[in-house]
Amino acid sequence: MEYSLEKAHAALNNAQYEAALALYIAELSTIDAVQEPTRALDMWKHIAFCYQKLEQHKETLDFHLLIQTLEPNSRENTGNIGMCYQMLEEYAVALTYYHNLYEKKPEDAWNLRQMGNCYSELDQMTTALEYFNRSYNLEATNMLTSTSMGYAYQKIGDFRQALFYHKKGYDLGDKDAWNLRNIGNCYQHLGEEAQAILYFLRSDDLQIDSWTREQ
Repeated sequence: MEYSLEKAHAALNNAQYEAALALYIAELSTIDAVQEPTRALDMWKHIAFCYQKLEQHKETLDFHLLIQTLEPNSRENTGNIGMCYQMLEEYAVALTYYHNLYEKKPEDAWNLRQMGNCYSELDQMTTALEYFNRSYNLEATNMLTSTSMGYAYQKIGDFRQALFYHKKGYDLGDKDAWNLRNIGNCYQHLGEEAQAILYFLRSDDLQIDSWTREQ
């Protein structure tokens, strides 16, 4: 058993998530969760982490829900469940978990941003921006918050504000093709065609470079 776990941990540390997952699941099959809840909980957490790294969100959720049975008050796990539902595009359900966190700690910048993202996906932009702004006021240097706010302002047609936050995200490190194209879109809507073309070309160059590396 110890040797199997050592191999699983080694695989995990080397980012070999499929191999680690198989070993953890094999170990879990030897555990009685009722008789050995601590061991079961440890396995569930490792398995959930591997599934999350493999972007298998339904399986990740299943194990975080198991973890919840033994750690019902864990803020971290509650947030993880919310994220799983968000990745599965079940935004209203995700919000029930984020609101649970909000009631206990309303000034959590990460949670406020996640709530904003869910409301944005549900096309409730006024509410989304309320939470984004609160998150931004707590953590103005967070790249994801800035670009999320930029996209929300785009969706309501406030392209000047959208441009400000997309460029703030860019300055903080969000230089991917999606953000560059959003900046271009903002400039285009503001009638600044030369700047729009500049950012569209930068976005296209990144996409071409990414495609070339994948071949």
